Amino acid sequence: MDNVEKGIDSYISGDVNNAIRLLQDCIKADKPSAQAYYYLGLSYNDIGRYADAGGYFAKAVELEPDRALYHYQLGQIYNDMMLFEKAIPHLLEAVKRNPDHIRARIILASIYFKNGELDKAEREFKQVTTISPDYAMGFYELGNCLYYKGDLVGAKGAFNKAILLDGRIEAMIRDKLGKIG
Repeated sequence: MDNVEKGIDSYISGDVNNAIRLLQDCIKADKPSAQAYYYLGLSYNDIGRYADAGGYFAKAVELEPDRALYHYQLGQIYNDMMLFEKAIPHLLEAVKRNPDHIRARIILASIYFKNGELDKAEREFKQVTTISPDYAMGFYELGNCLYYKGDLVGAKGAFNKAILLDGRIEAMIRDKLGKIG
């Protein structure tokens, strides 16, 4: 078993510090692999060192730019660091390479929503609900987006679908439903 495999095993078993040590040794001694950088990124993310994690995810993307997973992780870490303009291209690339990537679409839609780009947010939330029609929170977020766009009929439909899928959501949207009527 090589150091990359040992590092990955350590990460999976929860020994993040050992994973970091083994994977660091690997990228210093061996020909660095995208997988080693990816797991270093995950490890540093787990201990709250987001800038370091982002650097390692960026190296993974550099070495294997065709991997949707690497772009997603880099986009996610940029989102967590509130570097939304850096997150968007990587999330878009993840979706381009894997159109059914729900988590990438949700983060992308949330960024658009925060930026006031409601048409783009609506498009992504609609894709989420199309890909995963049983995902109540997708309909909830779509309803919020439509509500703020002024499409009260569409919002009510999305909210009602969310409640149908998960009744606990009703408490979250009771006020908005009351305003819609």
